[in-house]
Amino acid sequence: MKKHWLFFHVKKLKGVKMMWQLIEDFKMSLIEDGKGPKSIESYIGDIKAFIEFL
Repeated sequence: MKKHWLFFHVKKLKGVKMMWQLIEDFKMSLIEDGKGPKSIESYIGDIKAFIEFL
């Protein structure tokens, strides 16, 4: 039973890392597209707030 619990948390952690990597990739694409710092801050903040809501 403990093995199952550990597997669930490791799998969840990998998902979280992947999600943050996607956000970082999106941020880099915004920079490459020439978006301003305040726009990037706003977009990323909205995404993070939505994730916390979920």
